[in-house]
Amino acid sequence: MFKLANYFYQLIFRQPMGENARRFLQNSFWSMGGGLLAFAFLFLANILAGRWLGPEEYGKYNLILALANILAILLVLDSDVGITYFVSRAKEIKTRKKEITNSLGLAFLIYVTVIFFGLAIYKLIDYFYSFSHPPLFWVWFLATIIAGKRISEAIIRGLKKFRYQALVKIGEGIIVLSLLIIIIFIWRKVVYQSYLIALVTGGLVLLTIYFLKIKKYIQSNLLQWSHLKKIFHYSRWGIINSLTTIGFKGFDKLIVAGLLGAYQLGIYSAYYTISILLSARLIQLLVNVYFPSINEIKNKKELINKVNRFILKLSLPILFAYILGARLLLFLFGKEYPLHWTWLFILGFYFLFHLSANLYGWILASHSKEGYRYQNWGGLLSLFVFAFVIFIIWRLNLFSISSLFLTLTLSKFALLVFYRVEISSLVKKS
Repeated sequence: MFKLANYFYQLIFRQPMGENARRFLQNSFWSMGGGLLAFAFLFLANILAGRWLGPEEYGKYNLILALANILAILLVLDSDVGITYFVSRAKEIKTRKKEITNSLGLAFLIYVTVIFFGLAIYKLIDYFYSFSHPPLFWVWFLATIIAGKRISEAIIRGLKKFRYQALVKIGEGIIVLSLLIIIIFIWRKVVYQSYLIALVTGGLVLLTIYFLKIKKYIQSNLLQWSHLKKIFHYSRWGIINSLTTIGFKGFDKLIVAGLLGAYQLGIYSAYYTISILLSARLIQLLVNVYFPSINEIKNKKELINKVNRFILKLSLPILFAYILGARLLLFLFGKEYPLHWTWLFILGFYFLFHLSANLYGWILASHSKEGYRYQNWGGLLSLFVFAFVIFIIWRLNLFSISSLFLTLTLSKFALLVFYRVEISSLVKKS
């Protein structure tokens, strides 16, 4: 397997694989391989939930998920990036304990502060949809699970425990899928709450196992206000990223629910699952190893050249493979979800732009605090493009699922162009 990887590496980059690349490949095996297997269980559960529940109930579930994602983003405020950054740089055990203790302290402080304002987000639902209110309990509980997973995985990622992380996530996926099958086929509960129960249970098990791994690093005497501020100072630009991410991890579904209804939200969510959600998770698995690894690389210019060659040579194969893969996944949702090749084609470009932008964006974030700031300004630009185009479409009464997918793709293209400009500037300064 390694010989095959080395062959493709030389074919793309025209040089033998170095030690950094070899280590990256090894870590990627567990992050991507184990992560993909874990994701496969959760992804299959998502598809089966859509198939068994039908568009109406599946749409209601996705509305709760959208609200939970919005709240979870605010509960984390992108502090997980700073946590990974500092934990991955800590070489001595005492330093690691200090970084992890203060990281958890910062996460708790943000959570307590934001939760008091969480009810305001729930109120937004009145303006966007016409069917019954989802229970506030589910929104809050699911958001807490999502936020907890982001923080704990940031620490595990910083410790470079990729094999451990992969095995735990595989266990989570098996639990969620098994519970979903039991609840629907044995208990005969074919409602959106069935999927929520399975997801929350799997998340709680994952958080418990992560805590058992992390608790040995927690030392209350190492908690320092100055250190909390240091982590937050690095992550403060992530607040911009958090606010922009809300636009892409929640409001799109609120808009669809409000303008088109729960049934169309179910249709939109099926395509969202096999495209935008799939691309986000695949890229997340890559960044899981990519960011901690490039953090240690000093020569960013060589890294940028390798990324350029990777994108240039593999763009078309990635695009067509993604479109065909998404088509096969849509088939699993069932006949209630119609096939639209145009949507798949647009979403194929979305994935390509999203992947390329992330490769460049995380190079910026790893370069310096200034680079991380530019990365988040890019997110703000992307959100502005999204909001502006959606507003124009809405005013012209042209809003549809097609126009929404096209707008999302255009916003990612704007992000890619912005990062390329900043990367060029970075190369010149180097």
